[in-house]
Amino acid sequence: MFDWLKDRAKERSTWRGLAILAGMAGVAVDPTQVEMIGYGVAGAIGAVETITQDKPAEA
Repeated sequence: MFDWLKDRAKERSTWRGLAILAGMAGVAVDPTQVEMIGYGVAGAIGAVETITQDKPAEA
């Protein structure tokens, strides 16, 4: 089970999904700060995209 979690933590889609879910939770809690939540989600996705390594293309 722990190996499965480690493998999922290495995937971009996991971090994108978590960032989006966090943003959705923030909208439900405090809708007056939708713009700031959007910036936070975009920043989190941008950070993940920057620090994660692309898989090499299969030939």
